[in-house]
Amino acid sequence: MKICLNCNKEYYGKGKKFCGLSCCRTYLNKQNNPTRSSLVRLKIAKAHTKDNAKIVLKCSICNNEFIKYVSELKYNKNKFCSIICRGKWQSIARIGQNAPNKYKKLKRTCKICNKVFKVPPSALLKSSCNFCSLDCWYNYNRGRNHTLWVGGVGFDRGYYWNKIRKQVYKRDNYTCQICYKKDIIINAHHIIPFRYFNLPEKANLLDNLITLCKKCHAKEDSKILKGVKNEINYKKST
Repeated sequence: MKICLNCNKEYYGKGKKFCGLSCCRTYLNKQNNPTRSSLVRLKIAKAHTKDNAKIVLKCSICNNEFIKYVSELKYNKNKFCSIICRGKWQSIARIGQNAPNKYKKLKRTCKICNKVFKVPPSALLKSSCNFCSLDCWYNYNRGRNHTLWVGGVGFDRGYYWNKIRKQVYKRDNYTCQICYKKDIIINAHHIIPFRYFNLPEKANLLDNLITLCKKCHAKEDSKILKGVKNEINYKKST
């Protein structure tokens, strides 16, 4: 049995001096000497009110007055009223030697067109940077240079295939010419199949190409495959 210092009642429990929190608080409020925990709480409350206080400042670019919290000045020492003023300051103060990302670009030569181009040092960590553009990369990674090359007949559509198919997309206004749908995945389809031509330049004429969506392209290819199978079966029978 224990006796509470506040209400003088007998109680059972882990508390050494008080029967509950309410008695503990009332007793501490009566006393003039607050405990250490209450002092810490007072310090935190005072610091919180100081940080939440607002100050009127002048922008260092446009000299307009604006309001800011004291807590924000701990992280941002510069005084700007907006992102636009901050951008103006960065364009003046962070140029040349004062630039945070100062580095020298490295020169590289393209494997396809032998064009000299510059890349940052960080780009060489991700890849070898042997090509100046995507077109040159596509032209190199085809046929025997392709990573999935096994041997036999490849699907080489010619040197400028990437540019030609983009011209077809523009001509057809990026719409499928069968279902007339937009904003979907599109492909350039050969009306007369590519395998029937000896040279890719003849197969890749704009008159022989049409823009199709993925579903329509698959349907047209299936029709062509059926025709090829029928030809093979006819040759075998004869």
